[in-house]
Amino acid sequence: MNLEERLAHLQWRKVCNQSQIQGALKQSRQMAEKDTLLNATESKDRTSWVKAIVQSEMARPLEVPLTVVDAMQREADEENQALERTSAFHAHSIASIQAKIRQREAQARRHKAFRKSKQALLANGPPSPASTAKQRSPAHNTN
Repeated sequence: MNLEERLAHLQWRKVCNQSQIQGALKQSRQMAEKDTLLNATESKDRTSWVKAIVQSEMARPLEVPLTVVDAMQREADEENQALERTSAFHAHSIASIQAKIRQREAQARRHKAFRKSKQALLANGPPSPASTAKQRSPAHNTN
């Protein structure tokens, strides 16, 4: 076999291989599309099946044993009592805080009045000894 024949043979093999590759790719694409369609159909069927089951279960009344109902009722009562205790505690706390605020506001008013009167006294100047002697009553005289 000469070189030209060998090149022609290799070229022919290359074309055959490429056509086989193209065929395999086409077949794999077709299989993927078929799988996608089957999965979509199966998914729709499964979804409708699940919906039907849910609807049938929701249509039936729920059967609960009395012990479970009693336990749920006890839990609800305990929770309500706990909420009432918490609510009472918070109400007491709020009342206490409000009383403290009123007390502090009254103290602030008294302090403000004290400062105002103190400032007025200091603005008039220190009292003279003669005026203080006149103001003293005879019962307070220790002389």
